[in-house]
Amino acid sequence: MARLLALCCCACRSASPSGEAAPRIEPGQLEPTIKARADATIRTPHYQIRASLPEECSPPRPALGSAATRRMGIELSIEPTSNVQVPADPYYARLVDAERNVYEATLGGCGPALAPALPARGQTARGWIVFELPGAARATTLLYAPELVGASKTELAIELQR
Repeated sequence: MARLLALCCCACRSASPSGEAAPRIEPGQLEPTIKARADATIRTPHYQIRASLPEECSPPRPALGSAATRRMGIELSIEPTSNVQVPADPYYARLVDAERNVYEATLGGCGPALAPALPARGQTARGWIVFELPGAARATTLLYAPELVGASKTELAIELQR
């Protein structure tokens, strides 16, 4: 499953202003290790994570925006709870819309970005991950699947609905 999700997500350069179609996750392809809801602390064997409900954002510079797209931001906090290295990095996040299209993170727009980091046990990495979506897309799920050093990968699916 991890390879399938990685393969699906590696090609995610979707919601581009050029109008290219977004890659899709077909039914049965998404089988995360842990499923949870936004605005709750989610505990895994090696870290805990909290994702805010999504907020609409402005691009950092108006020239970067497009009338056909909008930016959606989610604030994440990630804290390792063991000695396993847990990367806090937007690279490991994907957003899935109601049509099962997959989007990669982009830069800026909501607040301080989640900077790539390897927090130590007891330290918290916090920041915003921003996605650019077509205007009509409705974000439903945040996927977070960091590569863990010395432990098996944990794939999270965080439902973004209230």
